[in-house]
Amino acid sequence: MKELRVPNDEEMKKLGKTLLEPTEEELEYWNNFCDLHQKVPKDTLVMAGFFKGLLEDVRKIFTNPEKVWLLRRIIFEYAKRLERYATFKMEDADPRVRSDIMLTAADLYQEADELIGFATDNTFRQMESVGGAIHFRRLAGLEDEIKQLGLDTRVGYLVRVAFGDSAVYPIHADDPALAELRKKTHQVADGAVKIYVPEGLEKRVDDSS
Repeated sequence: MKELRVPNDEEMKKLGKTLLEPTEEELEYWNNFCDLHQKVPKDTLVMAGFFKGLLEDVRKIFTNPEKVWLLRRIIFEYAKRLERYATFKMEDADPRVRSDIMLTAADLYQEADELIGFATDNTFRQMESVGGAIHFRRLAGLEDEIKQLGLDTRVGYLVRVAFGDSAVYPIHADDPALAELRKKTHQVADGAVKIYVPEGLEKRVDDSS
């Protein structure tokens, strides 16, 4: 796992001119995807499977390492569904399985950022996924695996990227630092909106599943 940092304004501008702006082919694929997406049952597991297949397809078709807008977008959508499924749809499942799914989501968020060489709002999502993986490992009585897998170190690093070098994990819901983190991540998201969805297309993806 590469250590990344949030890009500054100048770096974000440079990224926007190279890696983050979609090609015509990517936009055409995205438009076709949006039409197909409307026909997929609004079930989190089904939706995750849909994005998994889509990701495999995109990896084969779009292989230019200098054009990763579409790949990053699909990775993000797939990871988000996995994270949501493990959090809300698996209450009676083995907590270790839930933890493993959270780790898969975390690795996808990390991959999305490594494609451009910087941490973005994916860092916040990855932090919550790794935190979830730790939580479910503990529920499964697998405290030793948390250290063996380096999950405590990983989530600590992610918190510092988002909050600053003095931040420590866990961050509780009533911690003022959490509000500051959310403010920061929203600012990054605003600056990097084209990483995910071109202006005008954002409402075409149903985010409820």
